[in-house]
Amino acid sequence: FVDMTYCVWATGASAHVLASNLKKRGVSCTPEHWFRVTPTLQSLSHENIFAAGDCCSIEGLSDGRLAPPKAGLYAVRAGPILIQNISRLLSYYSNEASVGSGVNRSFVTYSPQEDFLKLIVCGNGEALGFRFGVPFYGKWVWKLKDYIDKKFMDL
Repeated sequence: FVDMTYCVWATGASAHVLASNLKKRGVSCTPEHWFRVTPTLQSLSHENIFAAGDCCSIEGLSDGRLAPPKAGLYAVRAGPILIQNISRLLSYYSNEASVGSGVNRSFVTYSPQEDFLKLIVCGNGEALGFRFGVPFYGKWVWKLKDYIDKKFMDL
């Protein structure tokens, strides 16, 4: 454990200039320029625009939760949902002329987890972690982060 009074996780994301440009063209964005999407990762203003990860803010989660924080974990977990939903929309459009084609236009809903393991490298072969309100620190935390990162890159 790390002896501390407070733990401040001081990392963050910023919106891409593309969001500002698309907002000017009518794509729904938050005041901070995150794309506003539904739990199916579709734009609130344009059903054929999808977004996932740090560039968007999910609205209307079924349990009333706010959009998850900006963290790579959410982008990784949303990826398969994003692919499924874009594929379903493209299949629908390509078969739209075929009456009774049976193409499924229903979309998969992304439900982000509430908490996640936070790990940050300290630059000295050690790392700091935080999960369930418990901070931890050391070389073993760096090894854990390195292991997780390598497993992710092997996907």
